[in-house]
Amino acid sequence: MLNMNNIEIKFVKYVHDLGKGRIDSLTSFVSSIKMLAILWSVVLLISLIYFPNERMLLLQRVAIVTVLHFAISEGIFKYLLPYFFGARKRPFVAYPNEINPIGHQFSDGSMP
Repeated sequence: MLNMNNIEIKFVKYVHDLGKGRIDSLTSFVSSIKMLAILWSVVLLISLIYFPNERMLLLQRVAIVTVLHFAISEGIFKYLLPYFFGARKRPFVAYPNEINPIGHQFSDGSMP
């Protein structure tokens, strides 16, 4: 595991304390899995309704983007890069008394 240097620690603490209390609920809402699933489902549904002649092309593009997203985020960022360059603890794990996570902390395989 790699460690954070002092500049990174100060920056993370500054961003963590920025708008403390006021922005936490907004951040929690925007990063909610349910909200994101509903948002993208509505966008896809509206697109399918307004562009009926392009449905198959739209669905193909959504499928390609979905595969690329998971290949890059899961395959490259979570497994390949940490394998070659090492991984470091997330700030709220490395400094639990100073930085509190916002939202739900996943306990499944989605976080390295």
